Amino acid sequence: MAATIDEQIARKRAAADKQAARAAALKKELRDLERKKAAADRKARTHRLVEVGAVLEQAAGMPFDTEDLRRALSEILNEQTADANGNLHTFGELIAGACRTALKEGQSERHDHI
Repeated sequence: MAATIDEQIARKRAAADKQAARAAALKKELRDLERKKAAADRKARTHRLVEVGAVLEQAAGMPFDTEDLRRALSEILNEQTADANGNLHTFGELIAGACRTALKEGQSERHDHI
């Protein structure tokens, strides 16, 4: 015997409710995964910042343990200076460029030995 229209409607509503519940569960799983990723990204960034700070303190031979010292460091790194061509760069940009150059030179030296 064929199902009545009311029975068909009830089955379709039940199926729709089941799909809605599954969609809500998937959205929750997605939010949880996104939170985990954000936490892992924050942890990696914090670790990297601590390492960079340690390298800077070691190279400078002094701790930047006060807000005044950190502010002075920031001002110096953001101070602009002109290169040989007259282009303006911050000291921070010059340090970053020197790091990239050293990295590239180190990579090319490794390839030269192969």
